[in-house]
Amino acid sequence: MTIKAVFFDFDLTLVDTKPGVKASYKALSKLTDKKPTKKGFRKYVGSRFSEMIERLHKESDISKKKLIQTYLKAYRSKIPKMKYHGKKIIPMIKDKKIIILTNNYKKAVKAVCRYFNIKYDKLITDQDMKKYQKKHDAMIKTLKRLDLKKSEAVYVGDHINDVKEAHKAGIKSVIVPTGVYKRSYLKKFHPDFLLPSLKKFPKIIK
Repeated sequence: MTIKAVFFDFDLTLVDTKPGVKASYKALSKLTDKKPTKKGFRKYVGSRFSEMIERLHKESDISKKKLIQTYLKAYRSKIPKMKYHGKKIIPMIKDKKIIILTNNYKKAVKAVCRYFNIKYDKLITDQDMKKYQKKHDAMIKTLKRLDLKKSEAVYVGDHINDVKEAHKAGIKSVIVPTGVYKRSYLKKFHPDFLLPSLKKFPKIIK
């Protein structure tokens, strides 16, 4: 079956946003008087933005507006240090529907997309997903709107949650170890394809 749609996770997959992710984690930790930890960072990376803000708000009693402002300031400040992994990949698959599906905040993602001039057909962020709706729900509904079969799509990510969400949606998962987990650990979750980087991706779908 020909692949007609590609769902891309954004942070640490399509774009190496680690400088911004780390900076925002440290800034929020400082604001809420929490000690940054490796375990906490992994949880932070895999969290829905709205759920993370809600949790920090309840734990610290700091306003959501202040938390979001702190996040955006720290994240955006590191955009020049980020790297667009898909710079050579997206032009090679421009005949496919390119859908960015991310748990991140829309303003943050759009700022990065403007900076790197990232082209996409659809952007689905945390704010676009209804409360309690997961990524796999968004994938299924998007494919229905595009009148595409699940076998005509793949999901590309870097996190163990990406493998799980792709499997729940019933579509193939393509995972790259560019996030917080090593290749050996990601392999335990049985992604359909485990690549060293996005460079090999075009060959898989063609």
